[in-house]
Amino acid sequence: MYKVLIIDSDAAFAKQLYIHLVDENYSVEFTSKSVDGLKWLRNNSCDLVIVDEALPSISGVEVLIDIRKHSNIPIIMLTTNEDDITKVVELELGADDVIHKSCRPQELIARIRAIKRRCNEKYPIDNFSEIVIGPMNINLQSRTITVHQNTLKLTGVEFNIIAKLATNVGQIVAKEELSISALGKPLTRYDRSIDVHISHLRSKLGPRPDKKSWIQSVRGQGYQLSPL
Repeated sequence: MYKVLIIDSDAAFAKQLYIHLVDENYSVEFTSKSVDGLKWLRNNSCDLVIVDEALPSISGVEVLIDIRKHSNIPIIMLTTNEDDITKVVELELGADDVIHKSCRPQELIARIRAIKRRCNEKYPIDNFSEIVIGPMNINLQSRTITVHQNTLKLTGVEFNIIAKLATNVGQIVAKEELSISALGKPLTRYDRSIDVHISHLRSKLGPRPDKKSWIQSVRGQGYQLSPL
């Protein structure tokens, strides 16, 4: 059963979300304290974490940073902030999605389903299970990537982006297509989520042997992973 951990100090909101998730046959753990949530994660396993941005004592952003130090588990941040800058920062720090707390529970559940589908996405073995581009090796079945034999620590969204680009190597992939494939949602106006994840991914990949970036921007069209 898909297990979700909720870390939220808003008891009324968390209870409502808990009920909706249980109704959808999810296994749910809940804590209102950051310390308890982080401690639980170190001793237990789950499939996704939902973190309230406005946690007292240790903030939701600090919780996000702490989790990312040792885990690639999908994380959804809940916010009451209308400022897009905050969303960009949280995506830069490794959040898989940032959702406003005023959204309907059905929307949040739909976002969870999208993350679940992406993490469980399988690629046809008879076509390819491994893509090798110079020193980069991408295993689409184990969802692992190595560069110069060093295994990179990618979030689920980051792996989905590089997998989409690698399976279309040499071709331009539109941002809209990347958004649907990696984030499970259409691209909206002024939405920089894909750009933020690409920036983070570039930093982790490092330069190619020719010192260029692995992922090229094609102005007005999208992104491209170029062959060596």
